[in-house]
Amino acid sequence: MERLPSKIEHDLIIEALFELRFDSPYPAEAIFGIVYQIVSKHYPNIQNTPLPIPPIPEEIRNADPNLKYQPHNRLQNDSYGFNIGPNVISFFALKPYVGWLEWKPIIIKILKELVEFGLFKTIARTGLRYINFVDRNIFSVTNVCVKIIDKELSSEQTTLRTEYVDGDYIKIVQICNNISMFISNNPVPVSGSLIDIDICRDLRAIDVQNFKQEMERILEESHKKTKLLFFSLLKEEFSNELRPIYE
Repeated sequence: MERLPSKIEHDLIIEALFELRFDSPYPAEAIFGIVYQIVSKHYPNIQNTPLPIPPIPEEIRNADPNLKYQPHNRLQNDSYGFNIGPNVISFFALKPYVGWLEWKPIIIKILKELVEFGLFKTIARTGLRYINFVDRNIFSVTNVCVKIIDKELSSEQTTLRTEYVDGDYIKIVQICNNISMFISNNPVPVSGSLIDIDICRDLRAIDVQNFKQEMERILEESHKKTKLLFFSLLKEEFSNELRPIYE
């Protein structure tokens, strides 16, 4: 697919996230205060929610990437916000998705101020992730087929995860079929499937000041790769159902 739509009328996105993993010259206990100071300047009504953190010594936490990059606080303003930990900040946008043209400037603005403040000593990785909910059997609407012992899976509850290299990026795709989940503020769970796409870039070889110059290009490249992969996964008839809009 060469021509990509600028947006789709029937949006499937339930959450979008841009994550940046880093090391800082500041002590771990100071990171939240620094980020909050910058974020609240632009969004004074933003609400802070502490996240549950297991009581694990810092040296053990830093040795495990699943713990080192775990957020400790969540700042939220309407349908978007920020997750913050001693070594991570992630920007999120919830359903209804505000759109890339509105969300990307928020990411750029806050990141530039954090770089200028000197929060980052090194940057380990960026990741742009989109989680999409489909209200039907995922295998009926995508170009994905799974067979086990010559039996093609159709409506079975199935989770498929794969990752592969694309130049400087790693593409991580997870597909979950026949699941039940709560979406937005709906108190009743809905059944369907997930298409979860995460485009990651290792940045340990890039200087922080170079990242400041390159961040917009990295964001745009990551975004284009997520869109291309998403629409390539969909069958044409289902893609047309979503009412893509081209500009």
